[in-house]
This record gives sequence, C-alpha cells and structure tokens, in this order.
Amino acid sequence: MATTSIPHRWKYDVFVSFRGDDIRKSFMDHMFNDFKQKGIHVFRDDIELPKGEEISPQLSKAIEESRFLIVIFSKNYASSSWCLRELVKILDCKQMGKPKHEVQIIFYDVKPDVVRKQTGSYAGAFAKHDVSNRTEVGQWKEALSMAANLSGWDLQDMTNGFESKFIDSISREILKKLCDGTLHVGENLVGIDIHFDKLDLSRFIGSDKVNMIGICGISGIGKTTLAKAIYNLMYDHFEGSCFCEDVKEIPTRGGLIQVQLHMIGKIMKIEDLKISSVGEGIMVIKKMMSTKPILLVLDNVDDHEQLEALASSPDWFFPGSLVIFTSKYKQLLRSHKVNELYEMETLNDYIALELFSLYAFGKRHPTEDFQEVASQIVKYLQGHPLALKVFGRLLYDKSVYVWKSELDRLQTYPNSEIVQKLRPSFDSLASDQKIMFLDIACAFIGENKDFAASVLDTCHCSANAIIEVLADKFLITVSADCLQMHELIQSMSWEIIREEFRHNYRRLWISAADYDVLNVNKVTEEVEVLVLLLKRNCQNIPIDGQALTRMKNLRILKICFPEVEGRWQQFTVNISGRLDLLSYKLRLLHWHGLPLKFLPSDFYPENIVTIDLSYSHIKHLWTTPKCFMRLKFMKLRYCCYLTSTPDFSKITNLKELTLEGCENLVKVHPSIGMLKKLVVLNMRNCKRLKSLPSKLEMVSLQILILSGCLKMEKLPEDLGKIKSLTKLHIDRTSITELPFELDRLQTYPNSEIVQKLRPSFDSLASDQKIMFLDIACAFIGENKDFAASVLDTCHCSANAIIEVLADKFLITVSADCLQMHELIQSMSWEIIREEFRHNYRRLWISAEDYDVLNVNKVTEEVEVLVLLLKRNCQNIPIDGQALTRMKNLRILKICFPEVEGRWQQFTVNISGRLDLLSYKLRLLHWHGLPLKFLPSDFYPENIVTIDLSYSHIKHLWTTPKCFMRLKFMKLRYCCYLTSTPDFSKITNLKELTLEGCENLVKVHPSIGMLKKLVVLNMRNCKRLKSLPSKLEMVSLQILILSGCLKMEKLPEDLGKIKSLTKLHIDRTSITELPLFDQQESFRSRWWTSIRGPFGLQSKQQHPQRSISMEGLHMLKSLNLSYCNLVQVPVSIGGLSCLEDLYLVGNNLFEVPESIGGLSCLKELNLAWNNLSEVPESIGGLSWNNFTSLPESLRQLSHLKILRLDNCKKLEVFPELPARLYFVSACHCTSLSSVTGSSKDPMMINTSSFLSNYPKLLTNFAIESQVSTSETECLDSYITSQGSTNEFSSFLRDACIQNNRCEFFRFPGSFVKEMEIIYNGNSIPDWFTNKSMGNNVKVELPSDWCLDKFKGFGTCVVFKQKNTLQHVYCYLKNFDGALLQGWCVNSIEISESYRICLLYTRDTKVWKYAKNFVKLCFGENYDHGGCGYFYEDKSIEVKECGVRLICDEGYEGIWKMSMLQDLPTLSQHGGAINLYGRRGYIRSSW
Repeated sequence: MATTSIPHRWKYDVFVSFRGDDIRKSFMDHMFNDFKQKGIHVFRDDIELPKGEEISPQLSKAIEESRFLIVIFSKNYASSSWCLRELVKILDCKQMGKPKHEVQIIFYDVKPDVVRKQTGSYAGAFAKHDVSNRTEVGQWKEALSMAANLSGWDLQDMTNGFESKFIDSISREILKKLCDGTLHVGENLVGIDIHFDKLDLSRFIGSDKVNMIGICGISGIGKTTLAKAIYNLMYDHFEGSCFCEDVKEIPTRGGLIQVQLHMIGKIMKIEDLKISSVGEGIMVIKKMMSTKPILLVLDNVDDHEQLEALASSPDWFFPGSLVIFTSKYKQLLRSHKVNELYEMETLNDYIALELFSLYAFGKRHPTEDFQEVASQIVKYLQGHPLALKVFGRLLYDKSVYVWKSELDRLQTYPNSEIVQKLRPSFDSLASDQKIMFLDIACAFIGENKDFAASVLDTCHCSANAIIEVLADKFLITVSADCLQMHELIQSMSWEIIREEFRHNYRRLWISAADYDVLNVNKVTEEVEVLVLLLKRNCQNIPIDGQALTRMKNLRILKICFPEVEGRWQQFTVNISGRLDLLSYKLRLLHWHGLPLKFLPSDFYPENIVTIDLSYSHIKHLWTTPKCFMRLKFMKLRYCCYLTSTPDFSKITNLKELTLEGCENLVKVHPSIGMLKKLVVLNMRNCKRLKSLPSKLEMVSLQILILSGCLKMEKLPEDLGKIKSLTKLHIDRTSITELPFELDRLQTYPNSEIVQKLRPSFDSLASDQKIMFLDIACAFIGENKDFAASVLDTCHCSANAIIEVLADKFLITVSADCLQMHELIQSMSWEIIREEFRHNYRRLWISAEDYDVLNVNKVTEEVEVLVLLLKRNCQNIPIDGQALTRMKNLRILKICFPEVEGRWQQFTVNISGRLDLLSYKLRLLHWHGLPLKFLPSDFYPENIVTIDLSYSHIKHLWTTPKCFMRLKFMKLRYCCYLTSTPDFSKITNLKELTLEGCENLVKVHPSIGMLKKLVVLNMRNCKRLKSLPSKLEMVSLQILILSGCLKMEKLPEDLGKIKSLTKLHIDRTSITELPLFDQQESFRSRWWTSIRGPFGLQSKQQHPQRSISMEGLHMLKSLNLSYCNLVQVPVSIGGLSCLEDLYLVGNNLFEVPESIGGLSCLKELNLAWNNLSEVPESIGGLSWNNFTSLPESLRQLSHLKILRLDNCKKLEVFPELPARLYFVSACHCTSLSSVTGSSKDPMMINTSSFLSNYPKLLTNFAIESQVSTSETECLDSYITSQGSTNEFSSFLRDACIQNNRCEFFRFPGSFVKEMEIIYNGNSIPDWFTNKSMGNNVKVELPSDWCLDKFKGFGTCVVFKQKNTLQHVYCYLKNFDGALLQGWCVNSIEISESYRICLLYTRDTKVWKYAKNFVKLCFGENYDHGGCGYFYEDKSIEVKECGVRLICDEGYEGIWKMSMLQDLPTLSQHGGAINLYGRRGYIRSSW
C-alpha cells in the first residue's frame, strides 16, 4: 500500500463540540481567544460553515482532520441533535484510532453522572427526541455514557469555577502535547514523496512485528531530512516516539548515557530518571521499550557501540514498533541485520532543477535567461541535495556572468562547505583504502570493476575487498559492473591530490592548464600515478622524455582524451628529449596517440596488467617474446602503422586483445592461436588481413569479431572446436562458408560449459532437483508466488527451495519473476533429454518433436508435459489416449511462447478419445484446447491453476467441483463460453480472468461469494448484462468491466468492498454511477440522448439514483471513459487515494467541484470531451458559470499527467501544477487564451504536446503586437486568410520576431527547432550551400570552432509516392560515419513537390565533425549489425541546401532574413512545427 494511504498531517489542532446557546459568547469566546494567543489552530464552525440540521461532510472532515477533539458538556448540550451527531462522529474517530485523535471531555456546568445516566436537563432533552421518533436516540445515549466515562476536566472541581484559570490549564496541556510532536525539517522538501512511496510506510502501521529499517547514502543526500519527514508523518501512530539526532556527534565520554536518558524520557514521559552506566541504561531500555509500540529514529550512527547501547535487538521492543537508523556506512547497518536497507539515490534532473531553482530563484523553475546555465550546474551536481541548496543560495540574485564563472570554478575547485560534509568519509579510511580510492578517482572512473581490480591488486591487499568498502561508504558506486563516482566526491578527491602534490608529488592528475609540470625539473621519483587529460583543440602538447624516465615508481600512466566518447580526434603529444625508459613498476600503460614508432628497448614492466596504445604511431611493440605473466588486456585500436602483431607465446594470461581499425595489419603471429585464456578477440576493420592462424587452441574464447576484414576469405577449421564461443561477427568479409562444427552451437549446449555448470545441479537434494527442472520446463518468466503455489507440496516448501536455487545462482528472481540464464536453461534441457531416455518423467517438446505424443511412446511416469507451439505450425497431432495414459501428470502446459500476448490461430488435433486427465494435475495450461467440454471425470482435487484461454470450451462443469487449492483461472477469449461454472466450492480462488469471452451471457451467483478473489477481469464480455446482486468479495482489489457493452448497472453491494483499488467500467451502458461518500446526499445526473462512440444508445435524459459506494476509499484507479456522461457525481471528491481518473470520450459540461479533494491524483484524462468548464474547487476556490479550467488546478500537487486532447469547447488553458510532467492538448479548437506561466506554450518544464488551436495562436499574435513592418514582411509570403497572425505567433515563440536570425542568437529560448513545410519547388537564396540531387557537401572553415557554432538550417525539395510516409535526413561526417538523423513530418499537400525548411540549434554531435560534412535526404539506414545506408526509391529529391550559423565570418548575418525569397504559402496547405526541450507545438493550414 502506498504511503499516500497514511492519513495526512492534521489540518487543525483542535475541534470543539459545544452548545452555542449555552456558552458561545462567554466561555467559548474566552477559550478561542486564549487558543489564538498561544498559536493553537482551532476549527470554528461559526466562522467556517453554514448552519443546517444534518452534520455536513465539511464538518465531518474537520473532525477527522483535528488532532484534539474537545467535547464541552453544558446543561443544554443534549437538546441539540447537531451536537449529539458531532459527539458520535468524535467517538467514531477515537475508536478507529487511525490517525490517533485525543478526545478531551469538559464538564462545564453539569456533573459526569448527569451525562452518563441522562438525568436532569438531559432527560428532558431526550424526552423531546423520543417524541420526534428519532432513530438515532439509542446511539446518542450510548455515546453520552461512553464519553462521560472518559477522564475529563470538571470546571468546578478543578479550578473551583474560575474560568480563566481553567481555560489556561487546558490550553497549556494541549500546547505541551503539540510542542512534543513534529520536528523542523526545513523548507522546500522537493521529491520527499518519492521516498515515501518507495518505502511504502503504511505497512509499518499496525504491524505485528518489530520493524528495523536502515536509511543509508552519501553525505548530504538527505538521510536526516527524510528521517525527520518520516517521523513527522508517523509519530502519532505510535504510543511513544523519539528522534535522536546526530548520534555520532555526541561526546564519547558519557555521551551514550545522555542519549539513553533522552530516549527513555521522551518515550516514557519520565523526567527525573538517573542512569550511571551504559549497561544500566540498556537494561532500563529493554524493560521499558517492551511495554508499548514506539517509533524510534537513531540518526547518523557510525559505530556498533551506539547500536548496541540504543537498539541492539528487535527483542527489546514491543511488537508493532518501528526503529529507523540513518548512516553513511552501509555495512554497519547490514551487519546490524536490519529488516530492510533503503539506499537513497540522488535526485533526477527534473526534481534536482526544481530544488535548485527554489534556492536560486525563489520559485520552482529558472527564469528564461538562466535556463541553460542552471541546467548545466544541476547536471554537474548530479542531483546531490546539499550541493543544490548550497549553490542555489550562493548564486541567488547574481548575474548570469557570475553563474558561468562559478560553474567553471566548480569544475576545478570544490566548494568548501560541501567538502567539509564529504571529507569525513575519506578520513575514516585506512591508509591502503585511501591510496586505492585516490587511484580510482584518478584513473578508473567508468572502467570495469574487475579490470580496475586486476590493475590495483597487490600481494598486500585485495582490490575487490577495498572496492566493496568504498562502495559501502558511498565513496564510489558500481553500476553495470563499472566504477562510478559522484562528481562532488571526485572533485573532493582532486583537491586531496592537489594537497598531496604540494608535499610528495605522489600523483599527477593534470588538466589542460597544467601540462607544463611535466618537466624534468618539476617531477620526482616519487610519482606513482600520472594522468594527463588531453582537451579538445589542444595541439602540440609538450612532454619531457627525461621527466618520464625519471618517474621510476610510476604504476599508472594514463594519457587520454576523455571527452571524445569513443571517437578519435587528432592531436599531438611532443616528446622532447630521449625517452630511455618507462618504469619497471608500470601496471597500466594507457597512452592514446603515442607518437613513438617503437617502445623503449628496455621496456619490461613485469607486472604490467594492461597496455592500451590506441591511435598511436606504433609500428612494432617488441621483436623478442616478453614474459608479461600478468598482462590481461591489450588494446591497439586504430594503430594505422602497425603491420604485424608481436609474439604472444609468453603472455599466457591475456584475456582481451583488440586490434580494431588497424588497417595495415597484414600478419598475426601464430602464437595468437595458443592464447588459452583469451576471451575477446576484436579485429574489426583490419581491412588487409587475409587469415587467422590455422591452429587455434583458444579454449576460453567467447567473442570473435572479424567484421570488415574485407580480404579474409576463410575461417580456420579449428574455430568450430571452440565450444565456448558465444559471439561471432564475420559480416563484410569475403568468407563464403562456415566450419561444420559451428552448426551445433544453437541447438545443443556446449559440453564443456555443461561440465562447468552441472556440479551446482548435482549438489541439490532430490526434491530440489525436481523443482529446478519443473521451473526450467514451465515457470521461467512466471511470477514467483504463482510458481510456488503450483509447486508447493505437503512435503516441501516451494519458496524455501526457490531461495536455495537462487543462492546457488541456478535461478534469479527479478521483479518477482523467475528467470534463468540461457546456459543454465540449456543445461536443464540436456538433463531432461537424458531423463527422457530412461523414465520419460518430463516431456519438454519443441516443434520438431510433436510425434512423441503417441500412445505407444509415452508412459504413466510422465509428470510434466510442456508443448511449445511454434508460429505457422498448424494441425498439431496429439493422441488423446496418450494423454489419458499419463496418470501421474502434474503439469500440462501447451502454449505459444513466441506470440508475446497476441493470439495466432492454430489447431491441436486430438485423435482418439480423451477420456481422462490426470487426477494429480496441479497446472492445466492449454491454449486453444479444441474440446467443447472437459472430460466428465475431470477432478484433479489439487489443481492450482486452470488456463484454457483461446479454447473452444463451452462449459467447464455442470455440478460444483471442490477445488480447494484452485487460485488462478484464466478463460481469456473463449468465444464459445456462454456461462461460468458454479464456484461455491472453489473458495480460495484469487484471480479470475474472462476477458474477451464475447458470448458470455451469465455468471453464476456464487462468483459474488468468492471472499479471497483479488482480481476479476471481464473486459470485452460484450453480451454480459449484469453481475450478481450479492457480493461478498471482501478481498477484491481489481475489477475490470471495460467493454461490457450491455452492462447497465453495478451491484448495490459493490460499494461495500473496501479493498477495491482499481475499477474500470469504461465502454459500458452503466447508467448509475457510484456515490462515493455515504454522507453525500443523492444527486440527479443527466445523460445525453446521443449515440456514443461505441454505438451505445444512451438513456433519455432523466435523473438517476446514485449507488452509495462509501467503502471505496482505497480506490486508486477509476476509468469512466466512453460512458456518455454529462456530469460526474459530486461525491467523487471523497476518493482521497485516487491516483488515476479517466473520463475520456464523454460529453461532460462540468466536472464537480469536489474533484479538488483528490489530493493523490497523478493522472487526469479528460480527452475527447465537449468540456466547457471545470470547477474552481480543484484548488479550493468557488466560481460559478465559468468557461475555463481554473488557475487553482495548479494546487493538485501530485498531478503528473493531464490530457485534454479534442476538448473542443475548452476556451481557457489553466495555470498548471508545478510538478506536472506531461500535458497534451491537441485539437482544442476553441482554446483562445492561457493564464499564468502557461503563456509559454512550450511548457518550460513539461512534456507538452499542442497542435491545431487556431484561436489561441491568433490571440498570441495579437498579444505580441506584431508590428506593421513585421506583418508586411510576412504578407508577401502568406496569402491564405488567417495565416499571417498564426505564422507571426510561431515566429515570436521561436525568437524570430523580425523574420531574421535571432533564433540562433538566444540560447535561452525554449524552442530548439523550427520546421516549415509547404508547397514549392526551389531552394530559397538564404541557403548558401545548394546541390541538385539528394545530398549536399559542406566544407568546414579552417578555424572551425564548435563553441562559435550556433546551429544550422536545411532545406529539401522533394516529392513522394506516399504522402504520409516520413522522409529521413542524415548528417554524415567526412568519413561517412553517421552523426545525426531526423525525419520530416508528413502532411497532405496536393501538388507534387513540397519544401521542408528545418532550423535547429542542436549542435551536440557537431563536436565530432571534421574537414567536411554531408547532408543526405531520402535515404534509409539499416540499424542492424552492418549499419549501412540505402536509397528510398519511393522518394524523389530534386534539390537540397544548408547553411551553417557561426558567430564569426558572417558579418551582418543577424540582420539577414531566414525566410528571404520564401515563395507564397498557397492554398495547397502546409505546416509549422516548433520543438521544445520535451514537447512540441504544431499548426497546419
């Protein structure tokens, strides 16, 4: 259950129930004033509510939202039915106890006995009530007696009648309890709800066990903030609570005793307790904490001693208690054996930008001028909350120049406040851990973990062990087996390296500005790590060869270009002086672009682990064999001078060899074939290489890539013997035939691999082996609990065995589904084949083996039959007698695994009679069963699941079957099924699916008695008219009736099912919508008399009685689409947990004001409605007769998705909620204006999709006051009526107000691209590079600089056979490599030729551009392994053009018209599209 189901925080401190005529102007006036002075927020009905006879929903809600409920008994209290109903409601709230209200009774001028026994004035009052025949009298009397028995305050006894003293005592007592509550968490708790939902906190309320959870994460990520927020949300659900803040900072001497005293005093309300030692405190805690459920938070613990002294074991606490720890040390909490470890993640970009903006701008999103630099800062800070706050405050009210300066500084020097927070985690490391942390920070971020460990391993310490420690302290993370480090921690590490550099020069981590330190006079022998980061456009980098020679302790040498992202950019490292020697201690040599043709003659680092000399000038590595026993990785990519490989005979542990792109390599040494530990051999694009060695003993080889070896004609025969091979790429070679042995790879598992995996299976117990093979046969991809329920027996627990199999890595559990590695599954099939040769216990049959299902080939021993039906396999033969013979069959699964949820017709022909199905069946899964009836003796009493989807079944059974273990029943798309069976004896059924049973007309009444049913899916049962009237499905959570076209009414009892979370009744004929709040009075609803979109004739307009559905307070998803609704019940606002509301395709003229009560709503879909108004109360205001979505819509704080497409009467677009992520409002043709920040149609921080709203565009144009000159400028291009204003408004949004190049000058604009499509046949003169045909070449300037490149425009003239087909455009580099691709949106234009103009500011991929680029139109790209272009013959490109926009070299360009010489936009039509960061706006004519 999501945290949203936890009752929200109190809205009021106090609610007072009193008789106004008795004490309003005296006692109550004084009390309210005293409350006000003390800051106690009290609900006052005389101010906030109108009078009435009945207690109103608003008053009822006020009682529920008040923490203290005070009842003041005066002489005439009982004479008011209003007061008595309040009393009943107050006591109901107290009894529910969720949340925990405190009820206080005051006896003003009556004694408790008068109230308890209803004597005196109370007797007279009830005499009058009796005369009125009030049905509630008995309930009122009981409530008075109950209230009088509660402890309370008596004015006369307590203060001898002195009212002011009495009021002061009451308010002080309340104030004390209010202060002893929530903690200050801070402002701007952005994203906290995400953590609440992930933790699912509601499960801890009312739990029957002690729950201990740990919250861990990097320093500054918000662990304490989250813990405080949880505490504030939940403390009043426990009988005692305590938050111990920053435990690690308490002084060691006597500190823990202070924490123990604070904890005991706060929870037990003891003030004078004395404890002399920690041990004594432990005994007191164990004794006192075991008496009641409590909430305890121990914040920032960092030592086991703290945990042992304060919360050593769950046994110390009372069941239902919740103990929360926060720490930055994951292993500390893990070793304390907490029930659950919650690792806090950094904020995503969207939430991070919101948090940063709140501190930097005082609002939720950046101002326009700062958008780009703000995004850059947020991206660098990587969602770290503390850093976002620090930099937000630092940059508040500063100029954009200061922002950019701070961003540059941030990337070089870390902020001291953030370092102070992060540094303790580093300081707590041991010396060897510190060394390895700094090595990783310097050289291994982004590298594979095992690769880094192999380099960093020493005889003194295990790198993997230290990496685990660093990960537990959140100094690094391991993602996809690669080492990662938060930018802020890496920045801190660089600062530490700088400090180190000032003393011992142990590490040189050198950026572009520091190349000069590589001088023989500046380096020492102590240097162990040298990392040189080459920057773009840095040519002729000087390195003193003697300086490198002098570094005799160098372990790691890494010279690389980190910004290239896998692509090479030419640069030169000049070595001055002789490089006589490279350190013998080198373990990593990574030098991209090494300018030497030969390594130094004495190069012999015997412990070298990796050599990467990619892109270098190297011609030969060594001429005599080198004994590098630890060398595992060797990369020589794009070494264009390399002609042959060295001798590998003494490099026996090499695992990976990459020679990709060595175009002049003609010979590989024969020893390469003897590399028995080699796993990867990549020789892609070695274009002159003709062959591999004939003798191959690479028994570990898994990946062999020979793609693009154009001259290679033959593979060695020995290749077929390499049984470990899993990936072979020989595309774009001259190879014409494969070795014979390769044909076996797909069908049968490799014997060597099976030999390696088999011991894990052999070590299993017999019952574990059985279940493993069952899972391999029938349950891969299935839900774990589903599989366990089928496989459970009285002799063994399936869940326990599944856990054993997972521990042995034979299976994995992912997203609660069972998975198995393909090699292990392949091994299991081989075991099943072996078994099949002996006892036929399992038949796992693929397409080619159907013939084994013959009565002469099967035996009684068969327990599992899985028949995998393949596509296009028709008329599959099965002998009915063979199935009858399988008397021990437990699992029968006949399915079509390749369909992926779609049905493909096939036929299973049963020859002979099928007289019997095994009585031992536990799973019957037969898609497309050709029988109309099950065998008459069908009675497998232990059956767990029946799935006969797509079958010909007409009836299942006519008399009740006692299937006590049956939990799952699926009869999807059984088109012959007309009625359901009797379920009266199937009491444990959890899921029943009848989706698509089009001829089902009757469901048995017993379906309503299925008390354990959780899911009932009857989607598209088109002929079904009703459900049973009596429903006792107390566990039902999901009810789907979508598409039940003839269903007109919901059962009355449905409203009593309190467990329901999902109700879909879209596309039905239901005419009585539920009234969701019991206290809501009946409302009239009117239905349209038009025919609905699904051909449903709606009822004539008349009022209908609503069904009371007060029990559905847990509903999360409600779909009322396509029901011809005109109005939605007011009572829908009572669904406080509702997250998704779908009202698509109705005829709504209003939505009730109460929708504002949907505080958890995440998605609201009102598309395809004739909507003209939505209520003001979505945000709490109250308007009448409006024709717009109100500004208060923005107060739906959880709303993420809003859909308003085709709401053709909607006139005003609202101010949007701050956290709205997606909005779509296409074809709102009456939309004429927007309010607030929504005036930016690109919806700055929202994925927005808007099109076809002519009135709005016209108004935008008018509002922008397009000048006469601008309009005249455009008039020459636009002649069609109404296009001028529309076109002008688009240009305004694209920053082209004067029809010129401002579009490229304003990086803050939220429009990234503009596209114009219209009829025409020639390129405008603005485009400087033109060419006939489908491509145009653009030479890059000699001083090409990406920083000065602002964007480009393209134009293409084309025609196509299919006017709705996309035209693809590609940007290619000088070498033909694909840089970027996009497509032209299609529109219907009557003329043969059309023109597409595209202007874009997207320049990211141009950083790879070199020499020249080529733009190609009308081609398609094969995204497969080969990745080649081919001509699209359905498109004819006449001409194309392009223009690049740069700061320099284009004097006067900013004054030039982008639309110069643009032909007339004729009546033949066209379109204008603007694309923003996440969405688009479109208009066409």
